[in-house]
Amino acid sequence: MLRRSGDKEAARANLESLHAAAGAHPELTAHRRDIAWFRALAHADEPDVARALLQDARRGDETDADRVAEVADALLRAGHPRVALDAATEALAQSPSHVELLRVAQRAAYSAQDAPASFDHALKLLEAAPGSVDTPEFRRLLARLSVQLRHADAVVYVSAALEDFPNEPELLRDAAMLYRSRGNVDAALAAYRALRAALPPSAERAQARLEEAVLLDDLDVDSDEVWEVLWPALGKLPRQDQRRGFSLAVEVAPAAEVEAWVRRLRTRVDLESSIRALHRRWLRHKSPDAATVALYDALSHAGATGEALALAKEAAAHTTGRPHADWLTRAAARTEGAAAAALLDAALRAAPDDQALAERLVNLLERAGQDADLTDLWRGRADDTSLSTANRLEAVDRLLSRALSDQRDARS
Repeated sequence: MLRRSGDKEAARANLESLHAAAGAHPELTAHRRDIAWFRALAHADEPDVARALLQDARRGDETDADRVAEVADALLRAGHPRVALDAATEALAQSPSHVELLRVAQRAAYSAQDAPASFDHALKLLEAAPGSVDTPEFRRLLARLSVQLRHADAVVYVSAALEDFPNEPELLRDAAMLYRSRGNVDAALAAYRALRAALPPSAERAQARLEEAVLLDDLDVDSDEVWEVLWPALGKLPRQDQRRGFSLAVEVAPAAEVEAWVRRLRTRVDLESSIRALHRRWLRHKSPDAATVALYDALSHAGATGEALALAKEAAAHTTGRPHADWLTRAAARTEGAAAAALLDAALRAAPDDQALAERLVNLLERAGQDADLTDLWRGRADDTSLSTANRLEAVDRLLSRALSDQRDARS
């Protein structure tokens, strides 16, 4: 009657009339339980009323699992998943393998965002009726819930769902995460690559590229390989991923491009992140380049004088000739006194034709009053046949000036 009636209120009124008649006529008493079930169905949009009617209908009787499942389904469709779940769960205590009860309990739990109950009922439903519920959609549901619950066998459920939906981004993303957390690097990389292929050009694809590049970097593969994966993503990364993306770019970018990524990291993120990334690049390559200069400048700008000095000395140890002199000069700039003079002297030996460097050392020695060292410096340059004639003549002139000055001081 309720299903045939298009007027819910009229159907309710008819059921109430039947309920009253059953109380007045003993011959209808046997039908009071049936009337109560239908009244519960009719009041599914009023969960408290429906639950009370459901309880009245079951007093003194064994649980009618089919009817409870029907009322629970009506409650769920009326937008009351928690009430539907409670009703179905109570009935399942008496009929734990009832397929329709399990089905509505699982759906109600999912709608109520009760993932543990939904997953539990789904597994019981699979056990009770494998032939009717073991479908691609059901396997995808199990995968989704297992990931949400961090279930120990989540990777099994996700792998099974991927056989049905090999190009579904959500499953591929979950698979990559699970494989990665379990140390299955090859499977994780394959999942990230499949995810990239499944996604259109977007921030999501850029994120997949970033994760793949990070994983490759963790494996200590060649920087060029990491860069090949990473660089197409860098312009499309959402803001929350730019720190990681730009930092990795600083570490692995070709030397000719690294300065641009240092600037982006520093201006779009922060100085500290650029220092960390540049330091990791230095530790990775130990080959002084523009990025090493940027690291030295960043450390100096941040007031990390000791770190800048140590970097410059280490970089000098990895270079020769003019670059060696430049790094020694940078080191000298981060210290003073005799230590700075020794570094500048070593720099001048590496680049003897650098007259500006010579003047810098002279000024430092003069301020320190190290006349003997000054004399040794000019004498050595005057005798150095590798220097240009102009530089040697400059040294001779300085020696003569010092000698004349000393004679004047002696006479006075």
